[in-house]
Amino acid sequence: MKKKISVSLIVVFLLMVFSGHVYANEVQMPPDAAMQTQTPDEKYDGLVKIDGYYYFYQNGKAVKNVFKTVKIGSKNYYFYFTNSGKALTNTLKAISISGKKYYYYFGKDGKALVNTLKQIKIKNKKYYYYFKSDGKALVNSFKAVTVSGKKCYFYFKGDGKSITNTFKTIVRDGNRYYYYFGSTGKAVTNTLKYLKVGKHKYYYYFGSRAKAITNTFKYFKLKGKRTYFYFDSTGKAIKNTLKKIKGYYYYFGSNGKALINKFKKIKSGKNTNYYYFASRARAVVNTIKKIKIGKKNCYYYFGKYAKAVKNTFKKIKVGKKYCYYYFTQNARAFTSGIKKVKVKGRYYYYFFQKNGRAFCGGYKSVKNSKNTDYYYFLTNGRAFTNGLKSLKIGGKNAIFFFTSSGKAYTGGLKNVTVNGGHYYYYFKNNGWAYTGGLLSVNISNTNYIMFFENDGKAVQNQFKTVNSATYYFGNDARAVTGFQIINGNQYYFDNLGIMCVDSFRVVGNFLCYFNSQGILYRKIDTNAKMVALTYDDGPSPATSTILNTLEQNHAAATFFVVGNRVGSYASTVKRAYSLGCEIGNHTFSHTILTSTGAATISSQISQTNSAVLSVTGVAPTIMRPPGGSYNSTVQSTVGMPIILWSLDTLDWKTRDAGSTISAVLSRIKDGDIVLMHDLYTQTAMASQTIIPTLIRQGYQLVTVSELAACRGGISKGVVYSSLRK
Repeated sequence: MKKKISVSLIVVFLLMVFSGHVYANEVQMPPDAAMQTQTPDEKYDGLVKIDGYYYFYQNGKAVKNVFKTVKIGSKNYYFYFTNSGKALTNTLKAISISGKKYYYYFGKDGKALVNTLKQIKIKNKKYYYYFKSDGKALVNSFKAVTVSGKKCYFYFKGDGKSITNTFKTIVRDGNRYYYYFGSTGKAVTNTLKYLKVGKHKYYYYFGSRAKAITNTFKYFKLKGKRTYFYFDSTGKAIKNTLKKIKGYYYYFGSNGKALINKFKKIKSGKNTNYYYFASRARAVVNTIKKIKIGKKNCYYYFGKYAKAVKNTFKKIKVGKKYCYYYFTQNARAFTSGIKKVKVKGRYYYYFFQKNGRAFCGGYKSVKNSKNTDYYYFLTNGRAFTNGLKSLKIGGKNAIFFFTSSGKAYTGGLKNVTVNGGHYYYYFKNNGWAYTGGLLSVNISNTNYIMFFENDGKAVQNQFKTVNSATYYFGNDARAVTGFQIINGNQYYFDNLGIMCVDSFRVVGNFLCYFNSQGILYRKIDTNAKMVALTYDDGPSPATSTILNTLEQNHAAATFFVVGNRVGSYASTVKRAYSLGCEIGNHTFSHTILTSTGAATISSQISQTNSAVLSVTGVAPTIMRPPGGSYNSTVQSTVGMPIILWSLDTLDWKTRDAGSTISAVLSRIKDGDIVLMHDLYTQTAMASQTIIPTLIRQGYQLVTVSELAACRGGISKGVVYSSLRK
């Protein structure tokens, strides 16, 4: 059945023909022409909508399998007419134009979508396409599209599909940008992503415009905690890298996250450095830090450039005070030990405690594998060296000498220079100087007596009396022994260094007498001849004459004094004693002891002893009974040796100086004890000849006790007439 063609359509068509605007693939129609609906029986031309579908008739026939651009009004529309002539609807179609394939999407009205983002399902998977103003799908291009009021970013491949789950580098205007397109094809925004790029995974942060941020330091809250990243020029979060950012150092680990509250060893070429990254991921600087490594607390100092310092002595303010540390080759603070440290070109010794701090301002005992050493550390931590130091330890004063290594000198004698003088000190095994007493000191396997004052100095070049014993300590501070000439006087010191005082001493072949000052007064050769001149019944005025002769000839005699005369001649008795003469006991009142009892004997003896003691300070040790009378009672009561004589001059009888001289010189023998009396002037005169003559004859004039000492000694209660060999 034929259908009528509207007059208006014919007019339009004729106008198009005559104006030259009808082409094989392009037809221009008035805007309302495409809206006309025809029936199949009518004859059409151009774009016709029949039963809701578009057709395009040309020369009365519907075109088939043809892509057409139809201009309606001022706007182009694009159609694809299928094998049936119908305009393709709701379909993505690849169309070759001039040998090049393009993709279009024809909507429900058959028109190709233009300037439109379209999500299309292909084989159960959805893809976004963007159709440009010419209807062609955008390919190999990045596009920002506003979707539901929000700008979204896509990248469309060569087939027009949006890429999905893909990291993509896009170059625009010579610049490279980095994006990640998610499962929907949209580029993620404001999102941190951990992506595998190449063989490795990296964190990227895609900002509000979907671009991966670059050359940017940024933190994110992950699991409620701040996590820091640095994104490099390619957008990657850098890994295994130390980075200085705005004056701070950060270390980004193997996953790109900045270390937080972590200690890190970082190798750089042949060097190994150590850092600590704090709560905000910044490496600490100018900070001492305790770090537990294994079970051990270690201390590090992170310097100006965040590196832990190595092989460095450091003064560090901790709280309100300064502390001193030494950091070793592995950057750890040296702990629990003595360390020799070079500071400003000089070496010092320090003791570093378990907390790494140098011990300051005090005495310190330090145990080592073999023993204990002792040190004193100044307030700057340096060990006191090369000097004496007086310290108070446990309430006691102690003196130490600290050596060049800072150790207290122990277990020996030390010569120390103090204010230009040289002094000896003895330091015990605990380092304390021995003070205030005598000490036997072993020097080269020989023991020497030394005396140390309260200040620890050994006495040198002076006498020292200790517990009634007198010593002389030489320039080497050792107690001298044997004969010594000191200040022009001769002294004798025994093997213990004790000076002989007020006593006889056999030294080799000599019997020596030392006075109360220890000065050698007399020296007797025990192998030479000797006799003892004795004088009874004095003292008297004649005694002084005899003493003058003895003094002039450096000789000695024995005076057996009558006790009741001592007081009247006290100065004479005292002089006799001071000249080295011996004072013997001749009873108190010249009593014949054999005619009395023990009580009287004892009284006679004790009274005389007291009288002599009060004058000389020494009581007699020998006695001679008046008249030479003795018996067993006398022997058992007097309590001392009884001295008689071997040569009686009978001066008491002759009272003649010549007779007395003759009696002595004609009969004298070695070991004789000569009896004379100092009551008589004649005897004193005789002595002026006898004494020098005997000396010229080679006799030594000695006291009875001296003679006895040279001839084997004498005993209490025993009677002696001579002491011959």
